[in-house]
Amino acid sequence: GVTVRFSKVGLTLLKSPTLPDPIVDSGELSTYYAIVSLPSNGKLLLTRIAYEVSNPVCVVIAPSTCEGNGLRADYILRVDGDVIVENMKKCGDSDKCLVLRIYNPLNRPVKAMLHFGTPVTNAWECNLLEEKVHDARIKEGKVNLTFSPFEIKNICIRFPS
Repeated sequence: GVTVRFSKVGLTLLKSPTLPDPIVDSGELSTYYAIVSLPSNGKLLLTRIAYEVSNPVCVVIAPSTCEGNGLRADYILRVDGDVIVENMKKCGDSDKCLVLRIYNPLNRPVKAMLHFGTPVTNAWECNLLEEKVHDARIKEGKVNLTFSPFEIKNICIRFPS
């Protein structure tokens, strides 16, 4: 935890239990910290910063692969809304399909809109086996989603052949 008192900042590096095992957390621990000043309503921003610090994005540029699959190389996905795209992968059965794992980090319902660099022909919510649960709303080529507080969704997106 962090304690701020006047001009001093205190940082608790580790809190570990002593019962039932007094040596449960003994050993080496590697960690790092980021100190960020945020507005009072900055919970979503804090969550995004934490993701960026803990899990830096690794971008692999392969324009011939993207263009060969009909995807524009300038961008694949842009998200409007207070959600976090946790994972993106190719569908197990098609090169023209992506699966996105998206979640709402806030304790309130949120709406999100997914924009793609190429037209979307179909979108649906799926389970972890990529089986269709129900259709997602597509309006003007954008996928519209609504999330309950802390909800996680898996979304399949199909592109033209």
